[in-house]
Order: sequence, then C-alpha cells, then structure tokens
Amino acid sequence: MGKRIISQARGHGSLVYRSKKQGYRFRTGYPNIQSTEQTNAEIIKIVHSPAHSSPLIKIKLDNGKKKHNLL
Repeated sequence: MGKRIISQARGHGSLVYRSKKQGYRFRTGYPNIQSTEQTNAEIIKIVHSPAHSSPLIKIKLDNGKKKHNLL
C-alpha cells in the first residue's frame, strides 16, 4: 500500500495543512474608487500580519474610511 499524495492530505485538513484563524486579523481590500476621480490617501501605519507574505499598510482615505491594503 502506498502513501496518500500531498493534494489528498491537504483536502482532509490535517493540522499540518490548516491555516491559523488568528492570523487573519485584518480584512484586506482595495478601496472602491471610480477611474475618473482622483483620491488622496494617507498611510497611517505599517502592520505585520502573520497570514500574509508581505506587510500590510493601514490607509486613511479622503472620505474618512480606513482600509488595510497589501504593501
């Protein structure tokens, strides 16, 4: 009898292949901006997120909304 291949082992969600839920503390996304309008944003903070491969930046848009975005 052989061993399971890696893709089969990942499908079962064992402890080795599960992601840590506390790693996704910040919801990332791009702000909804029309292509015709121009918007300024201010970088507030650079944040380390263990779930992402790059640091996140916290930005504040002109309309007062704050978002986390990939650096």
